[in-house]
Amino acid sequence: MWLRYFLPVYLAAYFGAAFVWRSYAVWRKSGINPVVFKHSDDAHDFIGRVFKLLFGIVVLVVILYSVFPAAYQ
Repeated sequence: MWLRYFLPVYLAAYFGAAFVWRSYAVWRKSGINPVVFKHSDDAHDFIGRVFKLLFGIVVLVVILYSVFPAAYQ
């Protein structure tokens, strides 16, 4: 039962520490925004789009589990 409340908090803390905080540190040090993707067909932009899609799916699953725990039964 406690996982229902812990999982969204953990996801937000992990995302903040792993991505937001590190991106901010890179931006402060270099002056370059590391999160900007162009709309081209190179591998960097493809991986960026895949990451956004997968992160959206993870967030959706966490929200569904937190709001509707019976969906996993």
